[in-house]
Amino acid sequence: MHSVSTALATEEDANAIDEEQIHQLVTKLSDTLLYGDGDSTTAWQLFARIPPQAHAYISSEAYGDMLAAISAGQVNDAVKRCQTILNAMRAAGLQPDIHHYELAVVACRRAKNADQAYLFKLQAAQCGIPLSRKLFKEVIGAFGIAGDPKRVLQLMREMTDARLPHDKDIYLSLTEAYAMSGRPGKAENVVGSMEALGLEPDERIFAVIMGQHAKLRNAFAVRRVYDAMMSRGLQPSVVSYTTLIDAYYRAGEIAAARKAAMEMHLSGLQPDVVFYGAAIAGEARLGYFEEADRLLDEMNEAGITPNDSIADAYIYGHAVHSSPETVARAIERMNAHGFQPTAYTLSSLLHACAKARKLETALMLLKTWKSPSKPLSAHYTLLIKLCGEHHGSRETLAIYRDYCAAGFSPTTYMFNILLDVALKARDSNMADVVLAAMVESGVQPDTGTYTTIMRHSKDRDLQRRYIEELLARRLPSSIKSCQLLLTACARNGDAELAATLFRSMQSHGFEPDVQSWTTLIHACGKAGRLSQMEGYLKDMRSAGYEPNVYTYTCLLQAYLSNNDIPTANHVLERFEASGLKATAHIHSQRMKLVRDDPHALTRCLQSMRTDKVAVDNHLVHQLFCRIGATMSPATAIALLDDLKRGGVDPDLACYTAVLRICARTGTWADVQSILDRLVGQGVKPDAATYRWVFSAYLKSHALSRQPVHQLRHAGILPPLTPELFKELFEALAPSRNVDALVDTWSEACLAGFRHAREVVSAYCFALAQCGSDGQQILGAVVNENRDVLRKLKLRGKLKAIFQALQ
Repeated sequence: MHSVSTALATEEDANAIDEEQIHQLVTKLSDTLLYGDGDSTTAWQLFARIPPQAHAYISSEAYGDMLAAISAGQVNDAVKRCQTILNAMRAAGLQPDIHHYELAVVACRRAKNADQAYLFKLQAAQCGIPLSRKLFKEVIGAFGIAGDPKRVLQLMREMTDARLPHDKDIYLSLTEAYAMSGRPGKAENVVGSMEALGLEPDERIFAVIMGQHAKLRNAFAVRRVYDAMMSRGLQPSVVSYTTLIDAYYRAGEIAAARKAAMEMHLSGLQPDVVFYGAAIAGEARLGYFEEADRLLDEMNEAGITPNDSIADAYIYGHAVHSSPETVARAIERMNAHGFQPTAYTLSSLLHACAKARKLETALMLLKTWKSPSKPLSAHYTLLIKLCGEHHGSRETLAIYRDYCAAGFSPTTYMFNILLDVALKARDSNMADVVLAAMVESGVQPDTGTYTTIMRHSKDRDLQRRYIEELLARRLPSSIKSCQLLLTACARNGDAELAATLFRSMQSHGFEPDVQSWTTLIHACGKAGRLSQMEGYLKDMRSAGYEPNVYTYTCLLQAYLSNNDIPTANHVLERFEASGLKATAHIHSQRMKLVRDDPHALTRCLQSMRTDKVAVDNHLVHQLFCRIGATMSPATAIALLDDLKRGGVDPDLACYTAVLRICARTGTWADVQSILDRLVGQGVKPDAATYRWVFSAYLKSHALSRQPVHQLRHAGILPPLTPELFKELFEALAPSRNVDALVDTWSEACLAGFRHAREVVSAYCFALAQCGSDGQQILGAVVNENRDVLRKLKLRGKLKAIFQALQ
């Protein structure tokens, strides 16, 4: 196939072609495009033989037909060929019209080249050509496939400015953009936006959302979207059913997947090769080979030939669950269907051998594998990785030596895997060998090298040792690598090593940027070296860098951690005078500064709304903790609603904080509404949450002698655990009802928690608050549980009572 750089005729070729030959070529090209005699490659070859000075003989319609053939043909070099044709038109004095640009953009979308599609759109606009809705639709579709919702929204605004309406295809592309970028929640919001504008979403949009949830293994979300589609009267297609089934298989819900497959068969839809691929892959991955074999036979009866993806998934499933011999039989079965072993087949065999601890068999396969695809460096890499998971570091090093003996040159990725295996096994000798081999082979470490080291050496001393060793070997090779090491030092509060690393970075010729200076300042602040931190701040300004919002955040954290409130206030004033936009972290530090002033904390929240800072769970929970004692239940509930409207789902900590507020100053109805919200959102309450539910219920209802039975009858008692009894005793303590406490203790003993530390201590603490009536029972409980109580850190009144009873 001709490429753009070689296919065009040279000047010497042009001189060798006379006018009659040119006329014949142009005529043949026109006939080829008009009657379809040949594919886009044939048309391109004919065009390439026509010299540039003869391009004027080609009509605008012929150029358009050629663009149409290229955009509908093979993807390879299609974009470059479209650009060449447009350039040839301009050189020949023909101005491309909107139809030509539309065809060029179609080629870009098929080639997944969104940036070039946008450039074609800009070229059309610069030529003064009115942009059509089809052109916008194709460019938007390209960015949708690329997973770039920001560019899609920008183009949609441009369409609005050009008074071009949006249709379902535009919103489908926006949905794809959000889904491809890993934000299925945003993709679901597109459905609501469409309905608000009077557009009814079709089945394709729901299928895209379901597909992304399936990739994330969220079968619950896939079913929810599927049900939403059905509730709108949309009938699922084979694509929708395939996505639903794939999600269930990925989540391990085999029964639900088979039920969905049965629903599809009953609906009259015929399975295609993609459906069979998802089902066979799912059954094989989960080890249900009889069902996978049945589906293969069903495919054959339907006249559908398994493709390479199905064969590879079938073989890989056997590799995960079976022996190498069984995998070999699976390969033979797929060979009977015309399948040729691929590199993926060898990977499956290696996986099975490594799992079965048959390393010799795996190495023999690598050396004797005869197939159209020879063993690659990636196969040795895979075997080393698997060996590290299932075997020891010694065996892994042996495979690495075989890898080198096979003539492969080690790469940074290979060394990173070896280093990962060594650090997982805490084999410092192997780590030293790997680092030495890395230096000897001249392979430079990359970001992954440093990430691997930082991930495994969580021990501060061990991490420091590796950083010092890397510095001694002069391995840092980029400012990004140095930044990773600096971040590790800051995380550990190791100001001394951070300063050494910073100087080393400068000696390597890397100029520190704002991020590097800020990380160094953070390390000093976390270590409590405030004067050193201030010195680096001055040096940073001298180097021409002004503090950014992250620098101010580190300064505030440092001063607040050392209880230097006046200086922290001064830093906050400097930040506000700088004109920088406050982030959630800045607002969090500001809330710590005014933690004793409820009105000031409320003003902080208002300031966040003014600055359009997202109110997340951490900040709201912090706010509840700061002013919970002075906040009314109505205010707390309103704050939860604000959080929900802001696109953030409150977590369990937020709900527990609101329940605490409602239990103290609100009504039982307030607590019930919050509990219903929590359960409705799918958040599972814990024992600490139920403490405030118990407290509110017992406060608003007459307390019986048997609180456990009373709460169970009210329907608010979850399965009993030691933690739950602890919280129940703490909720009962303020009532000072000895009979209720004794009955609850009896229930705890019947449940088998007589000697549970948290239950015994909570019971004793509650009895200690009941005056003389509780003292007598407390003495018996303490004598019975002396060994348990000795192991607890008793405080306050209970500690004094225990000491008196010794």
